[in-house]
Amino acid sequence: MASSSSPRPRDDNSANSPNNSKIDIAEHDEEFAVMASSSLLLSVIDDSPNNLNCSSINMVQNADECVSVVSSSSCELFEEDLTFFLELYQAVLNGDWKSASKFLKHDPKLISAPIGTDGAPVLHIAVELGVASMGFVEKLVEFMPSEALTLRDSDGATALFSAARAGNIKAAKLLVNKNPSLPNICQLDNLAPLHTAVRYGHKELTLYLLSVTRDDVDPCPFSNSPGFELLRRALMVGFHDVALYLVKRYPDLATCNFGSACHDDAKDSDDDFAPLTVLAKRPWAFRSGSRFNLWQLIIYHLPPIKHIQETKTMHSLTLQLLNHLCTEVKDLEVPRAKEIFRQSFITGAKYGIPEILEEIIKSYPFALEYLNENVFKLAVLNRYEKIFNLICKIGMHRQLIIRTRDDSNNDNILHLVGKLAPQHRLSLVSGAALQMQRELHWFKEIEKYAPRTFSESENINKDKPKMAFIKEHENLIKEGEKWMKGTAKCYTLAAALIATVVFAAAITIPGGNHDDTGIPNFSKENTFKVFAVSDALSLFLSIASGLICLSILTARYAEDDFLFALPRRLIFGLGTLFLSVTFMMIAYSSAIYLLFGEKKAWILITLAALACLPVTLYGILQFPLLVELIYSTYGPGIFGKHSNHLIR
Repeated sequence: MASSSSPRPRDDNSANSPNNSKIDIAEHDEEFAVMASSSLLLSVIDDSPNNLNCSSINMVQNADECVSVVSSSSCELFEEDLTFFLELYQAVLNGDWKSASKFLKHDPKLISAPIGTDGAPVLHIAVELGVASMGFVEKLVEFMPSEALTLRDSDGATALFSAARAGNIKAAKLLVNKNPSLPNICQLDNLAPLHTAVRYGHKELTLYLLSVTRDDVDPCPFSNSPGFELLRRALMVGFHDVALYLVKRYPDLATCNFGSACHDDAKDSDDDFAPLTVLAKRPWAFRSGSRFNLWQLIIYHLPPIKHIQETKTMHSLTLQLLNHLCTEVKDLEVPRAKEIFRQSFITGAKYGIPEILEEIIKSYPFALEYLNENVFKLAVLNRYEKIFNLICKIGMHRQLIIRTRDDSNNDNILHLVGKLAPQHRLSLVSGAALQMQRELHWFKEIEKYAPRTFSESENINKDKPKMAFIKEHENLIKEGEKWMKGTAKCYTLAAALIATVVFAAAITIPGGNHDDTGIPNFSKENTFKVFAVSDALSLFLSIASGLICLSILTARYAEDDFLFALPRRLIFGLGTLFLSVTFMMIAYSSAIYLLFGEKKAWILITLAALACLPVTLYGILQFPLLVELIYSTYGPGIFGKHSNHLIR
């Protein structure tokens, strides 16, 4: 792969050559000056300094030799004095450089000793402790020659791997600045520290290592199996900007097969899948797979707010990545391209991602042949309305409705849509009643396009579609009734309390009446008029809300009632209750101002602010439910809302 891409510009660091192995030790104590030269460093690693020369550590391609030397000599050290190592280990954990330096002064071989339980040397342990030990790490790195930074643990990993696992970007920069060859020193499986940073989801560190890892060395982290694994990990953790960079800079990665990747997490692997197919298994990375409440949806289309903007950026990058992958796959040989597109198309349908299907159809119009009964059945059974809308947009819905069947049970499409939706799809809607409403929307929509004979057709259990629907949704109907009655009872109680309060306020007029005429003392005040009107409106609306909620409690709860009748009553009950609370607070604030305001503006402002508090709380807690009810009952519905993208 490195040969197909121009290598990144990189200045050669002559300080790392064997001829420049000395480091500046002016600032070190004299006791540690013996560690300054590469030859003495090698004698620390191996008791026979003549057996190795400096290039054994400095050169990336010969690093495996260094591993064997470190491991053999260090294991012997560990067996000699376990207690001695435990004391050094404790000093490292505490970040106590003063104590640790005494151990290193006593025996310089401890630099390479496996003092950790996993055979990790001192530097590896200190680096992985994170920011808390950075003072210790800085002194240790400053003390060690640059060649010593290539020491490996029992897994063949340098200290930069430890920094990558911990996400310790400060330590990573410190190590790379002293020894620029570290990013390209791989483990025994040819994976670089960059792979580790991606695997553990450290975005900032990933971007840094991406900028300092060279692609003109062997093995190249960006080509063949290591490159495939790097792209696979980037897709797994959602680093789509990194994945987009990789497939643009190294085009061969866009059409690779992850079965060739050298990964070790086989339980959740994507073997034998192309990147496009793997992307088709990530619905959360697309706008169609993200759920927003009302406020988040408004923010999504407004100037940046960090969390929402990050999601929006991810959606944009994913679409760019999808477009680039499709472009690269299209240029492959026809059999290979056809297989990748087919596999990705079906996977996208399985996970309900219309963007995948649209982009594939744009790049490869012959993909329309994949839009068959199986895809339509997936859309119906999993309630993927956006996939269904895409099929309607293309104009294939009528023929697919007729052709789609389940021969094993003699089910037609109405029997299939009558099955209960998967729980993860039902949970996208709040409340069992609204879930039942959504199920009815699906049944009615398919029934609208199906031939009339389908409604009378019986399956293997002698059930017509309507009867099959009722049987499948029997428990959901009961839960919907329970949810609706519970909600109505709460609103009825609240409405009764409000009616009691505002009725008492209407009788007990603020400021009292004239003894002779009985006319309210504040009758000529505008504020009193506001009080009277608000109090009356609050009373009428609360009574109306209570009566509407009572009608919900006495409803018959047939399955069709969940479509419009019951949601409509709940909308009016909740809406009138919200208005009654608002007018009650206005009436109360007006009464307080009449009694204590005395034309003081600050009192009016304070009362207005305090009155807004309960109204705002009610709105935050209950308004989203009201909006969802209105949208699902009177809105455009879940069908017919086609994608904004045209298939050309």
